[in-house]
Amino acid sequence: MFEAAGLVTKGKDAAGVARQECGTLGKVANGQGGVLAGSASRQGYVLVEQRLFLPAVWLSPAYAARRATCRGPEELRWQTKPQWAAARWQRIRPAELRPFRYIVADSVDGNSPDVLATMDAGGGATALVAISSETRCWLQRPGTQEQGYR
Repeated sequence: MFEAAGLVTKGKDAAGVARQECGTLGKVANGQGGVLAGSASRQGYVLVEQRLFLPAVWLSPAYAARRATCRGPEELRWQTKPQWAAARWQRIRPAELRPFRYIVADSVDGNSPDVLATMDAGGGATALVAISSETRCWLQRPGTQEQGYR
């Protein structure tokens, strides 16, 4: 399961702090964002992967001093949360590392072609993903017709 976590932060000195969507508050606020991957079974649950989400502004030259103060690695490149989740899933998905039967993800990942394609290649795991309320769904595939133009 991948989860985006919003952490409300009052100061500006912590790594990744910026005005961004904060799920905890349900609005844009000053805070940090993280993406977490966890595993749960009858035997218990465990945090498998965690990473602080850095907004694009944090990787700009204007924030170089702040990155150095927070001891951020220099080789970072910006990724959206779904791109990060897809990369993490590719890393942890081999059955010998984690025997997943189900994958659960929020609507941010559910609307991402990168994440969905990565989950489809997941070696037989069933994906349960949320979708946004604006997504149209059909019980049967609608008929399509190719239109030729002159």
